[in-house]
Amino acid sequence: MAKTKDFDAQRDALAAVREDPDHPNAAAILETAMGSKNAYLVSVAAALIARQARAQQIDPLHEAFGWFMKDPIKRDPQCKAKTAIAEALVALGQPATSIFEQGAHHVQLEPVWGGKEDTAAGLRTACVTGLVASGDPDALIYCADLLADPVVTARETAALILGQLSTHEALPLLRLKAHVGDASPLVLAAVFTSLLALDPQDSPTFVARFLQPAHPAPIQEAAALALGESRAPAALVPLIAWAEGPIEPGLRRVAFVSIALLRIDAAWDWLLEVIEDGIEADAEHAVHALSAFGHDQQLVERVKDAGGLRMRELVEALFAPSLSR
Repeated sequence: MAKTKDFDAQRDALAAVREDPDHPNAAAILETAMGSKNAYLVSVAAALIARQARAQQIDPLHEAFGWFMKDPIKRDPQCKAKTAIAEALVALGQPATSIFEQGAHHVQLEPVWGGKEDTAAGLRTACVTGLVASGDPDALIYCADLLADPVVTARETAALILGQLSTHEALPLLRLKAHVGDASPLVLAAVFTSLLALDPQDSPTFVARFLQPAHPAPIQEAAALALGESRAPAALVPLIAWAEGPIEPGLRRVAFVSIALLRIDAAWDWLLEVIEDGIEADAEHAVHALSAFGHDQQLVERVKDAGGLRMRELVEALFAPSLSR
């Protein structure tokens, strides 16, 4: 009963610190929680230390991580405490190399119905993020390992982390991953996004290769949306070529949305031409694609003019708030 009361008291104290970052006893409450050896309390305290930027409480984070790494399944089921600690160190900009290196390799297989499940994917991604952020010389190696992680979310995060590097050293690794492929379109979408972020001049041509019919529809969709979201002018020509080519019916909407996402005049001009002179089905796709930008009053008027009588009902339905201004 005493342990339960102590847990309840610490949980309530942490809630008070969450509500009031200037709580007079915040530092002591967080230090007590970090030393509690309770995975839940430590995970909450670590998150608060990060959120409130309490860099002076780094030592308890280090100490707690070392303790939870010993007998990790028993002491920290679901890997929540260790992950929260690593995320806090990343948020605080701490070059905690030893912790990040341990966590980047950690696999925690816990029993589940019918077998075992790795619960440490979040820890691995947080630690690789920390190694990249701290400029670790082996960061790319850790990213490569994470890019081959068994867990989809870890591979996806690895691809996105590589896109945040201010170097082109990540480009060969990302292009190789694109060629090798992945069972999850989400991972390849992240790969495409990072390639376009690192090299907006040449990567559109490379990513556009994945618009070809030889690739499954989900891969084509991922490539198209990444090209659109990149806002790279060089992406317009391949996207228009794809939209005008023999693509699957289910991808036509994606084609027009991707072109609209470029948010450049040439893209919107092309869509407006389709609305005015294209076949009705394509004109409808173009109107829908541009409806996401109903806040742009000038664009709305252009869509209305281009749509004329044949698109009048659809334009009024999709742009009603803007047209009533």
